Amino acid sequence: MKTTLFIAWALCPAFLFSNLTSKNMRTNTINSFIAAINAHNVSTIGSLITDNHVFMDAHGKNVTGKQQAIEAWSGYFSWFPDYKIEVESMLQNNDTLAVFGYASGTYAASTDTNAHWRLPASWRVVIHDNKVAEWQVYADTKIPFEIMDRYAASDTSKKITGLGGVFFKSADPKAICHWYDENLGTQFGKSTYMAFEWRPKDNKEQEASTAFGIFNSTSKYFDPSTAPFMLNFRVNNLKELLDGLKQKGIQIVGDMQEESYGKFGWIVDPDGNKIELWEPVD
Repeated sequence: MKTTLFIAWALCPAFLFSNLTSKNMRTNTINSFIAAINAHNVSTIGSLITDNHVFMDAHGKNVTGKQQAIEAWSGYFSWFPDYKIEVESMLQNNDTLAVFGYASGTYAASTDTNAHWRLPASWRVVIHDNKVAEWQVYADTKIPFEIMDRYAASDTSKKITGLGGVFFKSADPKAICHWYDENLGTQFGKSTYMAFEWRPKDNKEQEASTAFGIFNSTSKYFDPSTAPFMLNFRVNNLKELLDGLKQKGIQIVGDMQEESYGKFGWIVDPDGNKIELWEPVD
């Protein structure tokens, strides 16, 4: 009996030391992981997560797998290039840790200082073999998403919103249109112009279209470009966009024109290609 008690007593410090070492290793792992997040180092993030890593966001959506998690982090950093986690405290129960603190970031699509957010957050972390097996976020993401919606909407005047049309030249437009109808199922009919109809994914009620047109090889419509093609891009707030491009020194071709189906403007890219910009009335 005395021998058994002595052995148990003798092993106890070793057992406690082992537990303490494991606890420190798990803490070191989570500290390294958070440091990699704050550094936006997706390579290091990948080295610190398991192959079957599971990322769970604040809405209960899961991203499973190392590569998928790396891609998700890369996408998030592109939204918020200054995203940061501030740790205030941690609790640990075996291989599960609870991290408490703050998360912050600034929406990249806007230069407005009001696009910055900082909010209380917590994370549940599961460590397996000194790697992060699970990372679950608990935070009120209403503010970041509201900022994204607000500034994404306000910045649509600075970017194209879709492909409005594809046009190219042909020595015999009617013959090439007939070829497309016969072999690829287009619907030019007797015309040299047609439209593909669709609906934006974020507004199923809105009707939209992308034009496909064939111009005669002698047409001057693509001038001053010498290329046999021209692209049309859909935009919002065409006048504001043209004014901004003009301030940047980009070549504007002619004056903005308004038709019953939208407003049109034209620019030239660095390769000399004429680009048609269309603010549509769908």
